[in-house]
Amino acid sequence: MKILIIRLSSTGDIILTSSVIKFLKNNIPDCKIHMLVKEQFEKVALLIGSNKVLKFKTQHSFIKDFFSLNKLINQINDEKYDIIIDLHSNIRTFFILIFSKAKIKEMIDKDIIKRRFLVYFKWSFGIYKTVIEKYLQAAKKALLKFGIVNPKNVYNKNIINKKIKNIIVHIGARWKLKRWPYFFELVQKISKIKGIKIFITGVKEEIEKNDKILYIKSNNINNLIGKTSFDKLAHIIKNSDLFIGNDTAAAHLAWYYNIPAVIMMGPTVAEFGFISGKNFHIIERKLTCRPCNLHGGNICPIGTFECMRDIKPDTVFTYIKNLIKANNV
Repeated sequence: MKILIIRLSSTGDIILTSSVIKFLKNNIPDCKIHMLVKEQFEKVALLIGSNKVLKFKTQHSFIKDFFSLNKLINQINDEKYDIIIDLHSNIRTFFILIFSKAKIKEMIDKDIIKRRFLVYFKWSFGIYKTVIEKYLQAAKKALLKFGIVNPKNVYNKNIINKKIKNIIVHIGARWKLKRWPYFFELVQKISKIKGIKIFITGVKEEIEKNDKILYIKSNNINNLIGKTSFDKLAHIIKNSDLFIGNDTAAAHLAWYYNIPAVIMMGPTVAEFGFISGKNFHIIERKLTCRPCNLHGGNICPIGTFECMRDIKPDTVFTYIKNLIKANNV
């Protein structure tokens, strides 16, 4: 049995497909799970347990893209997949699904209309499923077509209560509006708590050039900004006791390793379904302008950026201090 999961990008979304990989392997123990991702995300697909990775190279030309897609479809058909599950659902993956020869094909329902209404009109209606729930829904439909009527839904992460000694603070974000501006002040406060070791990580290009966090030093602070590969970042998060950061791919790694997390959210909201989990503590401001962008955006539509600026470091520190106190008894 060979199954192909399609999720071309990005890092965080691919990490969330681990829920489907585990679900499928628990219901069809002898199956081989392959993943189709953009070539730069190969390491992510391997990390979450795929047996083989097919890579799609995006071309900067419609004609080149067409030939690349055609070659990829031939490669997929050569693999003779029994099931293909499209968890991306865009124009490229639609053509892959149409022209593939798999016996069973299934596609995710992305709730695009609900999300767009929430962004553009601030209208919230119906039940908002998490991305993981949508992924699993597509996988269950595929298994139903295969003949598995009552699949074992074993994917569940328990609430973690562990002593907090090692804290990872992940700075920055790809989208500017997702960047909480007070990490320097927060790290200063946390560093004064006895017995706590702080690891600061982040992509240097995603942090403001004059941010003091780039130069912060202390005996219990290990500043690794711009010094970690994807593998090393994953290792640090896996071995931490608490993750603090923005709505980013690093937060999804915390989810993957079931690490408790404190997430500051501004332009995006939990209703989108990307940031969720029993161990996730969301800190946000309830504003009428939120959410303003599905992915994050770079320019505040009303020019105030108060969704992030109004989340003060004292508020976040008090929350974290209480978490540490509750867990380190």
